[in-house]
Amino acid sequence: MVAPALPPVQPLEERYETDVTDAEWELLQPHLDVRAKTGSERTVDLRRVFNAMRYKLRTGCQWRLLPKSFPKRSTVSYYFQKWTKSGVLMRI
Repeated sequence: MVAPALPPVQPLEERYETDVTDAEWELLQPHLDVRAKTGSERTVDLRRVFNAMRYKLRTGCQWRLLPKSFPKRSTVSYYFQKWTKSGVLMRI
């Protein structure tokens, strides 16, 4: 007797204590989602980028040790540097 095949399991997006709530994101998004006048459409989810920054700052982990559920570390680091230099992180 052969066991019936199980349907593939869809992985759920991992959630962390450091993730922003929907209400928090509504307040933060206008400050973080500033688009350039030229260039291609953004492909990265800024909420996931911001959540990755919060995770890193809270846990103290190295950039290369960010969980795989977040965007690439180079992307998160790029936005961290950009928002730090422009003063966005200090304002929020």
